[in-house]
Formats: sequence, C-alpha cells, structure tokens
Amino acid sequence: MGESFAFQGFSASNLLTCYIDGDSIVQMDMIGNRKVIGKTAEAYSTLEATTTEYYNKLVELGVIVPEKTAEEMMREMQKAMCDMAGVIAALRTEMEGLKNGHERDPANDRKDVPVRESGTGGE
Repeated sequence: MGESFAFQGFSASNLLTCYIDGDSIVQMDMIGNRKVIGKTAEAYSTLEATTTEYYNKLVELGVIVPEKTAEEMMREMQKAMCDMAGVIAALRTEMEGLKNGHERDPANDRKDVPVRESGTGGE
C-alpha cells in the first residue's frame, strides 16, 4: 500500500511530480515548491564534450600526462626484459672469460693513473 500523510486537510502520496526546465530536471511538490534534482542527457553530453576538449588540450600542452594503456605497459615491460636479457648475456660472457683465465690486463687498467717511481717523493 502507498504511504500518505495529511496536513490540514491536504493529503499527498509518494507521487513525484517533475518537469524539464531548459537543461534541468525540476521536482515540484503539491504546494509549488521547486527543487532541481538533475540535468538532462543533452546537458551531460555537452558537458562531456567540453570536458574532453579541455582534457585533450591539456594533454597537448603537456600539463596532463595520460595514463598508459595496457598495451603500452606490456610493450615497456617487454623492452625492459629484452634489455635485462642483454645485460645478463654480457655478464655471463664476462664471467665465462674470467673462469677460463682470460683476465683483463692490469696494465691497461692503470693507463690514466700516473706511475710513481720508487725512491722519490721523500719516502
């Protein structure tokens, strides 16, 4: 059963009276009070178009960096994994060289360091 109430000889039920005024949806009660309760679909479409336009302009200016798509994140992860595989392969080659006794020449490591002659320098 519907709920209703009485106020000095006036009765109302749970009936909701609304009308469209421009781009607003307005609720009006039985004594004429009005209250904006929403906007029309056309108003939301206009707002969405304006928001999208501003967003795209901010992205173009570099103020906003758009979120990466799943495909972009996967592409970056694959590139990072390929780079890491290259580093691992280089390290593996270097370790095998060290294990096989092909060490680097220590004389080449001191190329830019001045060689101190023994017996000089007040020692």
